[in-house]
Amino acid sequence: MTLLGEARVYLWYKLRRRSRNARKRAAQARFEAALAALKPGDICIDCGANIGTMTLQMAQSGAVVHAFEPDPDAFAALQSNVAGSESVILHNAAVGTGNEPLKLFRGARCADGGAVSMGSSTVAGKKNVTGEFVHVDQVDLADFVTLLGRNVAILKIDIEGAEVAMLNHLLDMNLVDRFQSIFVETHEKQIPALREATMKLVRRCQPYPHVVLDWW
Repeated sequence: MTLLGEARVYLWYKLRRRSRNARKRAAQARFEAALAALKPGDICIDCGANIGTMTLQMAQSGAVVHAFEPDPDAFAALQSNVAGSESVILHNAAVGTGNEPLKLFRGARCADGGAVSMGSSTVAGKKNVTGEFVHVDQVDLADFVTLLGRNVAILKIDIEGAEVAMLNHLLDMNLVDRFQSIFVETHEKQIPALREATMKLVRRCQPYPHVVLDWW
């Protein structure tokens, strides 16, 4: 990238950070509205479910929630937390753009014993991960949605830096319109190398108002 290009990306990043709180409040309001509109039998997908806080919110409506969590310790907590919810389907795997196993680098803020995978990521360059990793399975989300054969009411994506590649993959496969609402947390702050790619993704998603890139 040229110096001019770097300057443009940096300016975009600074302006985006400056308006973050207002965009976050608007995104959370949209998420609450999407939750309120859920009906029994709707399909939701929670990518990066962690211990199931958002999974349970989506499942309260009776919607079927596919919850993906790759970290084995967080997954055990997730299993315990959603044990009474019959509409939750658990997947101990990362979601991404392929089906090959990945390294999951543990977050520096993991709780004692690793019961909560705070910040764990398949992106090695993320600022708040350690050198410790575990091997995890991966599911290609585009393949998964295609095999579902149904539209999805809510797709929530909080996968600690892997969201840019995965959402671009969904766009490339013309699958974005299979979702009524997509809520994404981006991680360009923790992964500066993603700033340019995130900027391009934000622009690419502008024709899709149901894609919210400022969630949480």
